[in-house]
Amino acid sequence: MSPLRLCLVSPFAIDGAHPVAEHVRGAATALARSGHRVTVLAPSTSTRALRSGRRRLRALASGDTEALLALEGEPLQ
Repeated sequence: MSPLRLCLVSPFAIDGAHPVAEHVRGAATALARSGHRVTVLAPSTSTRALRSGRRRLRALASGDTEALLALEGEPLQ
């Protein structure tokens, strides 16, 4: 089976201790270890993560369908 491109969405910050955030983080990590490309959309307190997210959304709006894919080796934050 070829790798899937997946997007998980959480209403809770992915670095938080909320059970939903912990589940999303665990699922994303397990899927990525299985070779899938996983992107997580979630709120963040990180200015860097928010800027990156905004850049990606602008790129997506301009037609760049790869904008929401996690970069190879990019940490889940």
